[in-house]
Amino acid sequence: MNPYSIPPIASALLFLFLGIFVFLKSKKRSVATPFILQCLVTFWWQFTWFLLFNTSDKALASLLVRVGYSGIVFIPATFFHFYSSFLNRKASKKWVNFYYLIGLCFLILLWATNAYVDGYYTYFWGFYPRAGVLHPVYLFYLTVIVVHCLVYLFLSGRKIKWQGVKANQIKYLAGALLVYCFAVSDFIVNYGIEFYPLGVLAILISLGIVTYAIIKHHLMEVKIAITRAALFLFVYVFILGLPFWFWYQTKLGIFSISLAIVLASAGPFIYGYLRRRAEDVLLAEQKRYQKALKEFSSNLIFIRKVDELCQKVLDKVMGSIKLDFAAIYLKENDSFNLKDKRSEGSLDLPKEIENNSKFTTSLADSTEPVLGEYLPALAEKLKVGLVCSLRLNGNLYGLLILGKKEENKIFTDTDIDAFSIVSAQTSLALSEIYYFQEYQKATHQKHKLEIEKARI
Repeated sequence: MNPYSIPPIASALLFLFLGIFVFLKSKKRSVATPFILQCLVTFWWQFTWFLLFNTSDKALASLLVRVGYSGIVFIPATFFHFYSSFLNRKASKKWVNFYYLIGLCFLILLWATNAYVDGYYTYFWGFYPRAGVLHPVYLFYLTVIVVHCLVYLFLSGRKIKWQGVKANQIKYLAGALLVYCFAVSDFIVNYGIEFYPLGVLAILISLGIVTYAIIKHHLMEVKIAITRAALFLFVYVFILGLPFWFWYQTKLGIFSISLAIVLASAGPFIYGYLRRRAEDVLLAEQKRYQKALKEFSSNLIFIRKVDELCQKVLDKVMGSIKLDFAAIYLKENDSFNLKDKRSEGSLDLPKEIENNSKFTTSLADSTEPVLGEYLPALAEKLKVGLVCSLRLNGNLYGLLILGKKEENKIFTDTDIDAFSIVSAQTSLALSEIYYFQEYQKATHQKHKLEIEKARI
């Protein structure tokens, strides 16, 4: 194997793994699908270059440069598709279709003429594509899309004042895009300038940024996703490898094909069974307390006193999951006052949080629980793990603030789902309490007026 082909194959396999990772984890397919496409076209590009660098056959090289560029033509469109979907730019759908259409035009040019890619050069590491007369048009198209993506990222960040979870995700993904852009140095080699294409380094660094964001900023539950990806690879390597091994040993083509069909049909069921068993083991403790919290939440609506509600919620949370602390703040006048708290040791929580503080304003538009690391500091040396908004008539009325989990374990996506239910049911219970209190006041006032009328 040509040692110069090692970087492309490493990059190809890592992007393939990341694509599988996202496919198995993501719940939001509208965002995951274009990202997976982005991973797949990068895999296509790099894997084809791995094959190209390892061949000495000129006819095969001529074919491989076109096969490789068949993936490259769609890289800009998949990037724009992913970024516009991530930023929820509904108006950009026409642009997505337009950019894919241009990619299709380049694909037709690629296979029908030599105007886009005109054969290959022979360099010290092997064959490499030669740019045709219309290749600069593709570079202009690529530049336009990169600028378009960066403008979208900037506008979206400015809209949310560069605060909260979304802002951190935008910053990391913008960084990953900018680093990926350095891979355009490979295009210089298409114009006859001989140096080893080091764009693969930019690709790998970009991948590292995305992976860091996934691990550090909880875009996904890493342990589960890695387990799913490993099982997926294990099952399908077995499914694809066994028929080939059987054919190699016996040379019985029809039986090998039959075996492949049977295994391919059984593959999804085998994978599903192994995945469920693995997750039952890995998530046994999480599923236990998440189920307990969800069942508990359904009974909160029957409580008719605020103090009792706060007490029961905090007792259940601290009893179900090991946290440094848990506290509830409710709005009174122009601030959120500490209503009740629970902690493992002595803890000095602020008695009130100003309504216009950075901490509360960053939560104003967030209906889902927010990880503490994305919020401004609540108090010096106080580590907040998760904050759930409590809302009354759609407005922020209270805060359920949770400390860090034991051993600094992260709050997973399924944890956030569970606490979304807790906060929603607590908000509903608060609404019922206040409506009940208002009803009691109105009834009492009506009764009082009736007594006064009777006296008259």
